[in-house]
Amino acid sequence: MFGQYARTKQSGSLVLPAKLNMSGFKDEHNFDTLSVSECIVMGLSSKRKGRWRYRFWQKMFLTLIGLPLLVGLVLGFVAIFRAVFVTQLDGSMLHIIDDQETQDIVDESQSMERAERLAGALKIATISYDTDHQENENLLAFIRYLEKGFPLIHSRSFIKREVINKYSLLFTVQGLTRGKLPYLLASHLDVVPVDAKAWEFPPFSGRIVNRTYVYGRGAIDDKAGVMGIMEAVEYMLQKNQRPQRTFFMAFGHDEEVTPPSSPDNKPEDMIASTSQSPNSETNTMPLGTNLPNMVTRSGRVVHPPERLDL
Repeated sequence: MFGQYARTKQSGSLVLPAKLNMSGFKDEHNFDTLSVSECIVMGLSSKRKGRWRYRFWQKMFLTLIGLPLLVGLVLGFVAIFRAVFVTQLDGSMLHIIDDQETQDIVDESQSMERAERLAGALKIATISYDTDHQENENLLAFIRYLEKGFPLIHSRSFIKREVINKYSLLFTVQGLTRGKLPYLLASHLDVVPVDAKAWEFPPFSGRIVNRTYVYGRGAIDDKAGVMGIMEAVEYMLQKNQRPQRTFFMAFGHDEEVTPPSSPDNKPEDMIASTSQSPNSETNTMPLGTNLPNMVTRSGRVVHPPERLDL
């Protein structure tokens, strides 16, 4: 019962004893004898090892299964809390979505018209290869495309358009309330070069797929920004609305290239002067008194000397 195993002198391995005495195993076949007390100790040691293994795997199970389960419960609680309470906090904005005047913004036919205008913009390859290597004729074609696609923006008396450095655009939309600090909506007209072989559709095809996706270089960076801003303002004008606050729309033509750098080109020297005329050598135009002078000689926008808090 106690003595199930015995050790051999040669190898120390455990083997079945020949005969069991209360005093131990009979010394036959060169066996070491094990007393009953030794067998009891061996049995208890085996039980302790079994319990240790059980506790070890129990802890492993709790760590591998219990911890992720606990994390999942916490995340679930957070999600439920946000769904119940945060949505209620943002509920004050729901009147904008439910406003009857905004229902036609998502009209299917108008959405497709906007998608087609974006697709048309993507067909114009306004690629910037380098500082002195750009598709200038295509930039002019894109400017004409904007004029044709957004007639109200280009015809309202309170909207002024300026061409900076031949190809960049700056629109000033004069608000009804004077004295409010203006804000700036910015994007750019140019795109980076493209490897046509890597495209599922031609990069300048402006392909609309399943009335859902518009493919083309610049669909994300950043003609979608240009067209989105223009669409929003044109829609506002269609509703005979005018903003209370003056704002600017600035579209650069050389965002994708780095301007020439030289020890002689200091940032303070590159900032355009409001006293320069449109025919000056720098090809810059006055930006008005409400907007800090942020257009450089390359047509790029830099940080103004003072922060504009809106």
